[in-house]
Amino acid sequence: MHRRRLGHRRHDVDPRARGAGALFRAPAPQRWPALAFARGLVHEVAAKAMAGRYENVRAYVAGPPPAVDAALRMLLLEAKLTSDNIRYDKYT
Repeated sequence: MHRRRLGHRRHDVDPRARGAGALFRAPAPQRWPALAFARGLVHEVAAKAMAGRYENVRAYVAGPPPAVDAALRMLLLEAKLTSDNIRYDKYT
């Protein structure tokens, strides 16, 4: 269900928006070739995809607490984002 919605939602996104999607275990969906997914830990994929592009950025992070914590560390320590430019939700 979510994949179907995601495939349709890509047309509603502002073309200036950038993000990184990652799959840790599941194979990347082949039904929607316009959606690109990398494999690996989300914070590592995001760091690689966003390297050098953190100016005027607001980050949105959601997921299980360990994944969100890793992403927050990367955003604060490596990307040097300020806490007011980071929004997050830890799923429980």
